[in-house]
Amino acid sequence: MKAHLASKNIDPGQWGVMEESADFGRPPWPFEIGWAPNILYVKSVKQWKATPSLNYIIAYLLPSHPCPIDKQPKELQELFRKFSQPEIKQFILKLEVRTKQKDTNAPSVVESYKFLLPEFWAANRILNKFETYAGKKITPFQVNWELIFTAIWTNYCQLENRPILPQGEFMDLLSALNQLAVDIISEPLNNMNNKDYETRLQWIISHRDPEDCKDFGMLSDRWAKQLPKDQKDCFAWRIEDARDYLNSFFKKYSLENMKNALELFLIEAFAGFANDLVKNDLLSQCSFCGEYFHFQKGKKYCSLTNEGKDCGKKARFRRYYLKSKQKP
Repeated sequence: MKAHLASKNIDPGQWGVMEESADFGRPPWPFEIGWAPNILYVKSVKQWKATPSLNYIIAYLLPSHPCPIDKQPKELQELFRKFSQPEIKQFILKLEVRTKQKDTNAPSVVESYKFLLPEFWAANRILNKFETYAGKKITPFQVNWELIFTAIWTNYCQLENRPILPQGEFMDLLSALNQLAVDIISEPLNNMNNKDYETRLQWIISHRDPEDCKDFGMLSDRWAKQLPKDQKDCFAWRIEDARDYLNSFFKKYSLENMKNALELFLIEAFAGFANDLVKNDLLSQCSFCGEYFHFQKGKKYCSLTNEGKDCGKKARFRRYYLKSKQKP
């Protein structure tokens, strides 16, 4: 650890860490992240406990700090190694959205994507009074969710005094995750009544333009050519959209090549969504290459017939190679 950091001209003993938390709706103090979109609302004590906060661990250059980075858990030391740069004097190691209390309505850390969904906010009576928008009744969270999560990107970049990844890309990724999770997990299309399904289908169809497709996590070529035959078909298409989007996302962002805590925030959110799809037997993850494919009972690898590659054969070859190396 120290030897690696020395090559970056960084002495871990000169760096300290601090855990901070920003309540939803509270403006930041100096040198902090705030989470205060311009939304007025009143909360009871119960609602305040259920309202999520933005928790983050920040590393900063401060000699003789009582919590030096080289005394922290290995996870934080590894994140420090990945994210540190000689010209940066403070940066975030970890970023999470969490509630102040643990209960059945609060997503776990591995389900952080559910904070994107209206059902969490409605279940806890936060921003849940209906408003009329474009002739439809929706909650203030649905109207303002983009503003809420843009605030995370804005304050993050201000604290580190540098742009991390483009704001548009950050919001496109969260939007796609939101729409896919609604159609598959939160309000699954195959379980909707006819009226709700037709309303949702028209909303999806109206966003088939290639630019809109990326906000919905939709494969533009698939949706531009034709429409799903029925409700079951539409649900299957959205699962295919999720599969393709997840595989594309994890090719670009991974724990191995991430560059900052905002990317880690996205990776954990998408991983939680993927885990739920696997848990619900909608997708499976290849045990060799890690990509996702349609669930088939007992299938562990990508196949030449369906995925265009024989990962089972590659896995067998790898096992044979490793065994042969171990022989005297």
